[in-house]
Amino acid sequence: MTDVGLVDNLPSSPAQMTLSNPDNLAFQDCGSSPTVTAPNNGTAITISNATIAPNTVCQIQVVITATTPGTYNNTTNPVTTSQGSFGTASASVVVTQIP
Repeated sequence: MTDVGLVDNLPSSPAQMTLSNPDNLAFQDCGSSPTVTAPNNGTAITISNATIAPNTVCQIQVVITATTPGTYNNTTNPVTTSQGSFGTASASVVVTQIP
């Protein structure tokens, strides 16, 4: 797939989750020149111009901060590509202890 993009607005419940400072942004298998925006202390991750080869997974890694323990359900906006639009991606993160 080419020209892959999505926006991931971080969960706001049970409290606003934010990107850490520094956010330690890293990505793997997303093509040679994806644009990944994840500003320190921000609340969203934006990916564009990614390329995903067959049988691979584009992985984006950041460090996040949460001020309240609980389950944070995270769902991205729909994934778009030059081949069309696809569904969302989702996952849950459980925060058990605040340092």
